[in-house]
Amino acid sequence: MKTKVAEGNVEVKLVSIDAIDGIVEGGYSYRYILYVTNKKNKDLKNVNVKYNTNNTAKITEISYVFNDESKTVENEDNITIDKIKAGETVEVVSYVTINKLDKDALSVMSAKVYANNTEYSSNEVNSTVASSVILEMNATSENSGDYVKSGDTIKYNIVIKNTGSKVADTITLKNWKQMKFL
Repeated sequence: MKTKVAEGNVEVKLVSIDAIDGIVEGGYSYRYILYVTNKKNKDLKNVNVKYNTNNTAKITEISYVFNDESKTVENEDNITIDKIKAGETVEVVSYVTINKLDKDALSVMSAKVYANNTEYSSNEVNSTVASSVILEMNATSENSGDYVKSGDTIKYNIVIKNTGSKVADTITLKNWKQMKFL
């Protein structure tokens, strides 16, 4: 299929929803909305949306709801919109998980829309991928599952694991007694 780059019949705009000040962290998911507007005076059918990343992210879900129609795809970088009525806009929501990186990097998201053998490109959304500290904590006690009488001592074994890409220099537990232990 040959395509040509054109402007005018379809307007495409990509917006980041969750990134704060253009910064995203590895291991976390973020939402993007792609607004696809049919500027023609007739309906468009089988409009294909394809997302592009620069290998700093993985698209985990793409979905849209439009009038009575909805569709969701998982772990794919594209989705087909069955129909966009003349003059209307479809919001395509994508969920993207940012890869964990060893150093700060630039994540670039964009999309291409194919309608009537014509390609339309969105704007690029650039975010800084900050290397991050991601902590997992597990606490157990010798008394687990037993009743503790007044005056008994409870010894906790606390394991904290950094699964992030950045070194955690200092870790402070605050208000850990308020945590629920099973």
